[in-house]
Amino acid sequence: MARVANSSAKVGRSPIAGIRARSGPGPDQAGRLDILILTPWFPNRPDGWPARYISDSAIALARLGHRVRVGVLRGYAPPGAGRMVAPEHRGRIEADLFEGIERIREYRYPTLPRGLLRRLTNWSLDRAAGRMVADFLAERRPDIVLIQTEGLAPGVVPVSLRAGLPVIAVLHGQNTNRAYLSAG
Repeated sequence: MARVANSSAKVGRSPIAGIRARSGPGPDQAGRLDILILTPWFPNRPDGWPARYISDSAIALARLGHRVRVGVLRGYAPPGAGRMVAPEHRGRIEADLFEGIERIREYRYPTLPRGLLRRLTNWSLDRAAGRMVADFLAERRPDIVLIQTEGLAPGVVPVSLRAGLPVIAVLHGQNTNRAYLSAG
């Protein structure tokens, strides 16, 4: 997968600057990486809700000189049924307002409220996540894939590993409830 060359992070230095991809070009001479961030949580505007942590982290990595692209998976409901999806999945991301992030793409997957038909929703999410990775790979191969929540791992990790990409999954604890895990 990936290894950390120097575990002691220095102030002002990217905490992932020492990570080198197993295959592919890896960091350039200045240590900059091509980073693909995948998440279900991303605000519609830089000052919005939810998950400012994720958008702020992506912007900070871009300011450090890394090439950052973001894929956002959100639940989909047919027109007129928008209240069926979680509030954080509503609206459109105003990508041009996120300074330094090279590209933000939204992907939608069918979902139902309150965990109804969780097995079907998980399957739908996994397929959308796998498609999203494949689309980004077709555009340009990243040096590393950063998943912002464990819930995306079943769809993202197999595609990324087949492509020989290192993957980091940040565990937020949002997808660890019994209903979510037992349905998969």
